[in-house]
Amino acid sequence: MPDGVPPPQLADQAAPGWRERAGWAAGWLAVVALAVWTRRTTPGWLVLAAAGALLWTALAARGGRRWGLGAAGALWLATGIASGIQMRLHRITHDWEVERFRVEERAEQALGRELDALVDRGERAVDGVIAFTRAGMPERGPLFEQLAALQAESGVSALAIYGPDGVPVAWAGEHRGTVPD
Repeated sequence: MPDGVPPPQLADQAAPGWRERAGWAAGWLAVVALAVWTRRTTPGWLVLAAAGALLWTALAARGGRRWGLGAAGALWLATGIASGIQMRLHRITHDWEVERFRVEERAEQALGRELDALVDRGERAVDGVIAFTRAGMPERGPLFEQLAALQAESGVSALAIYGPDGVPVAWAGEHRGTVPD
């Protein structure tokens, strides 16, 4: 230390002021309120968490420490996520018929898109088989290779070519179940 000044001792440091103690209490109040909310899921706990986060934020901003502001951001993020979940739970418990209709509608649309994509992949695979058999049936060895490449490219589970007598001539992939007519 310059000029012979001794380094400060732990006993020389001032005890935390009321603002710092209040800030810590508010931060922990927010954390505990969020923890209780995960068990009880009632909005009152979120109001308490938001109040604690607000006080922590105000006192952290006043102190100017980056870690304090980062902790405030984390508290607000957790409180916001919990509030979104709380609103969703409220809609489910109070407007079940409307929510059920929304979920069913989204599922129906997603299923329709997936089925359309499946049909498109199947049609592309059939078009590919028609294209390389149009000039006549290739030899059996290359035919298996071409079917395997087409099956991988189209993403279908299996492809098969049947002869005029209904007997499979070549195939690629694996199909379980009955073969459609």
